[in-house]
Parts: sequence; structure tokens; C-alpha cells
Amino acid sequence: EFFGKSKAGLYGDVVETIDWSVGQVLQTLQDEGIAENTIVFFASDNGPWQNAPSRMFEIPTKPEGSNWEQRGAGNKPWHVGSAGTLRGHKATTYEGGTRVPAMIRWPGHIPPRQTSDGLVANLDMYRTFLEVGGGTLPDHPVDGYNVLPFLSGQTEESPRKEFGYFINQLQGLRTGSWKLREVDGETELFDIQTDPGEHYNRAETEPEIVQQIRAEMAQLAEEVGTTVSATK
Repeated sequence: EFFGKSKAGLYGDVVETIDWSVGQVLQTLQDEGIAENTIVFFASDNGPWQNAPSRMFEIPTKPEGSNWEQRGAGNKPWHVGSAGTLRGHKATTYEGGTRVPAMIRWPGHIPPRQTSDGLVANLDMYRTFLEVGGGTLPDHPVDGYNVLPFLSGQTEESPRKEFGYFINQLQGLRTGSWKLREVDGETELFDIQTDPGEHYNRAETEPEIVQQIRAEMAQLAEEVGTTVSATK
């Protein structure tokens, strides 16, 4: 029923559908009287699929959601969306392939109408929900932090100080505001705080930082049982 309703093509129609769907969930929580005792977390999938395989653009021959016959042809390249000012896309370890917007709501616990650029990963949400819900942590290492103190304002900074970028191998590591990425023999160093679009490679001017993060990458790769992408 949202097909053709937006002014942004099929992509916009899908966004409107999701917006309506989330509204239905929130209204149901309110109607059931459990909105105050429910954490709602909403996040995007990672990166626009700009290198989507040809099967994604084939004409459907069987039902694919509502209005599939009216829609006719399959997806168009521009239906995948955009990473905006960020570099890269899905299946890359640039910020455009990994960084996502997210929203969280827990009335009475997480103050509303706040924004933050603090470093938090989906990995952290698993541990946060597990601990908030009174669950038991597994007996193996968990790659996440309980970020509720940060989200609720009890602490000013997120406990996460680094983030590893993996595609089969460890391709990069962000620590603080610096991100080192080593893929296909190329070494790239970005200051994510001032250059989130990853336009300026600082590897040549900051060799000590490259060596420091490279050593941390080797340690992380060993801990998780993988290897680091080949460097120069």
C-alpha cells in the first residue's frame, strides 16, 4: 500500500513502509502497557549494496511482496540507497560499508532527544541487553560491552575504544579517532573524527601511529583466530 506513494522511488516507498511498521510496534507496546519496560533499538543494515549481483535486478516471475506485478521489473541500481558523505559501500571496510545510524529508546532510563557520535557497535547491544535482562553471560569471551551506563548518561564516554573491520580477514582497526586500513597492499590511515569521509590518507605523515595500530591489529587477529590482510 505504500508503493508509489513517496517522492523518492521504490527506495522511498520502502522507507515509508518501515516507518509505518515501526509505528505499529511502538503503538502496540503502548496499548499493551509495556512501553515503559521495553527497550526499543532500531538500526540500519550496513552499507548500500552498490555492487549487488545481477540476480538482484532480474524481473520477478513469482510474487515478491505486494504490488509485485504492478512493479514489474526488478530492483534498479539506485534502489540500494546511498552512504551519503561516507566512502565505500557494503562489502568494504570503509565507513560507508560499516557505519550505520541507530536509535534506542527506554523511557525513564535513557534520556530522549539526544545525539552522540560515541563509538558503539552492534556487538555491544547483545551484551547490554543480556545484562539488562538479567541473563547469564556465556562462558566464552563476548566481543561486546555493556553500554547502558553510557546511553543513560551515567558515564560521558562509551567503554568501546576500538573496533575491528573484518571481511574474512582483519582489514582494519579503529582506535580512538584513528583508523588504520590495510587492504590489497595499500596502507591507509584516517583521522575519523575530522575526516569521516576518509578522503585524506595520513599514513605517510604519521608512521608511528601506523606502526602502533598495526601491532594492535596483529594482536587482535591472533586473539580471534584470523590473519591480517597483506600489507606492502
